[in-house]
Order: sequence, then C-alpha cells, then structure tokens
Amino acid sequence: MKYSENRKSHNSLKVISKILNEWDPLGVSKYVADEYDMYIGGLIYELDRGCNVKEMSEILDGIVRGRMGVRPNSDSNYIAASKLLEHWRKFEIASE
Repeated sequence: MKYSENRKSHNSLKVISKILNEWDPLGVSKYVADEYDMYIGGLIYELDRGCNVKEMSEILDGIVRGRMGVRPNSDSNYIAASKLLEHWRKFEIASE
C-alpha cells in the first residue's frame, strides 16, 4: 500500500518531522519547528521506492550541501537516515 493511501499517514508525517528536527543540520529546530518539513515529500518518495540507509544518507547529504549550502555531517546524516528507514519499516508493517 502506498504512503498516500494509508490512514496512518498523518502520524507518520509527525514522526518524520521529529526525526528531521533531531537531525537539524542548520541548528534552528529549537526556533523553527517546521524548517525541514519541505523535504518530507521527497524523502517519503525515496522511502516508498525502497532506498537503503546508504542511499538515504547520500540524499540527506545532497540536501545539506545543495539546498542548504552548508557542509554536511556524514555521521549525523547516517543516523537520521537510519531513523527514517527504521520508522518506515514500522510504518509499512503497521499498514499491512
């Protein structure tokens, strides 16, 4: 079942937003709660297509470098990618 077809999507968006705020490559989530929400749609697309942790980490790296214009922290990106994939696996199991 695709993400947009699932009734639990709203709660999943909150979890993904929380993960991105913990990732916080700009250090602003304390002040701006939705700073990274603009990336959720693209990340969900990648999760839904089945990306792995390495690919997601590289995607986050590209966002930080290309969209935010700052130096990426590979360790932080890998941790966030792992959390995103862990959440997505749980979400998919709960959606079955």
